[in-house]
Amino acid sequence: MKTYRVDTVQTFYHSYLVSQPDEHKPEWCQDAVTCENADEFTQKHLGEQIISYKEVTDDEIIAEAEGTYLDGWSLEHIKKRFVYDVR
Repeated sequence: MKTYRVDTVQTFYHSYLVSQPDEHKPEWCQDAVTCENADEFTQKHLGEQIISYKEVTDDEIIAEAEGTYLDGWSLEHIKKRFVYDVR
């Protein structure tokens, strides 16, 4: 049986509440979000788009897991936990 990696991008809509002095330019409120100083107020998931897919070997699966929280997991454990079997 072949194994494929499917790459996606998820899109979210976020809103933030930012207060600032009256003398500040209105657009300066964006700086708080850009600098990650503001906590999100609301969030809505807008969907997930498939970007690509490719067949992967067992060696590629292990190599991609290296340096992540999966590092040290056996191939069998990774496949049991993450591979969706279409059968």
